[in-house]
Order: sequence, then structure tokens, then C-alpha cells
Amino acid sequence: MLEIPGLRGLELTMPQNTKWELIQPAIGRVALCLRHKFSDSALQDYEPVDFTRRLLDAFGRRGVFILTSRPTFDEARALGEKLWPLLVG
Repeated sequence: MLEIPGLRGLELTMPQNTKWELIQPAIGRVALCLRHKFSDSALQDYEPVDFTRRLLDAFGRRGVFILTSRPTFDEARALGEKLWPLLVG
């Protein structure tokens, strides 16, 4: 996909994309939207805060948009409070 002329970004459903080494060449070349939602919780070894931390460690913070969700507003707010230190750190 990185060979597509004019490509500006990629939206990828995470954690279903497990071969992160194939995505890493896009770092710094295009914007990355790395999406993981509460429906992914059925996947083995998925915890949203830890998973977000692993995404940031692997892909950095520049040019990366992480989209996540929870089933209720209260759960989403609690997740946001847990994620905030990762994003400003």
C-alpha cells in the first residue's frame, strides 16, 4: 500500500493485524490510524491500556491516531483517564 501515489494515511484494525513489522515502514511516511475497540476484548491477551501502551512503544506518538472505545460512557471516561498519562508522557 505504501507504493500508492498520493497515499496520506492508513487505517488499521488492531489487534487483528498482528504483523506489526509489516506496518512499521509506514511510520513517518503516512498518518496511521490504529483502531482497537471494546469488541476486540474477545481476543486473547487484550487489555486496552496495555495494548495502547504497546502500540505507542511500537509506532511512536508522531503521526499516530489511536481510536478505541468502551461499551458505556462511564467505561469510556475511565479508560480515557487511564490513557491520558500514556499520551502526555
